[in-house]
Amino acid sequence: MLNRAEQFTQPRCLTYAAEALTLGRMPTRLAKIMKRLDITQAQLAELAGATQQHVSRLAQKDALSEKWVRTFARVLDISEDELREPKMVPVIGRVGAGARVYPFDEDELPIEHQVSCPRGMNPKTTRALLVKGDSMYQEIDDGWYVFFDAARAETLESVLGQRCVVDLADGARLIKRVRRGTAANRVTLLSTNAPPIEDAEIKRIARAVALPPDLVADS
Repeated sequence: MLNRAEQFTQPRCLTYAAEALTLGRMPTRLAKIMKRLDITQAQLAELAGATQQHVSRLAQKDALSEKWVRTFARVLDISEDELREPKMVPVIGRVGAGARVYPFDEDELPIEHQVSCPRGMNPKTTRALLVKGDSMYQEIDDGWYVFFDAARAETLESVLGQRCVVDLADGARLIKRVRRGTAANRVTLLSTNAPPIEDAEIKRIARAVALPPDLVADS
């Protein structure tokens, strides 16, 4: 039996040619990791104590079970998170001038455009927005994504000073920093490139998380 170092240095062009179609059906992250490590299905099977046939069957699943995530992470000496497929969430609009949220026009993005959900957020209720232009100047760059939980309503006390998605009583949706207003259901909304909105009447506030595109997988 070859040791791990020897396995990774054997000529394998014929093996790769035979596996090309199967590798294409592998869970996305596993396929990329195998390519990065220059390892074939047969070699991964031997390292994991499985048959190549079983690895081939696993390769056709949409995602790996936690058992195989742990096994492959151990034998490949990588983190388990590298093998877990990201949970995807829909991109529902863009953040435009003055940090106002606009729905996408039909030709702007595919209707099923999705991006990976940030860690710690609920993929079932999280939604994403695409930042366009200088709407979040000095805080978030053009092309970043802003995430928020569409089902969660924060208390005002918990979001003071934070960047939030704010639904106003007039139907507008904005991304602003929040300051207390003069009444219980009113706030002052702050941004870096627009005048403050004083004593805005709010319907709902949700904390926003911003990430650059290189940290976000898309569909």
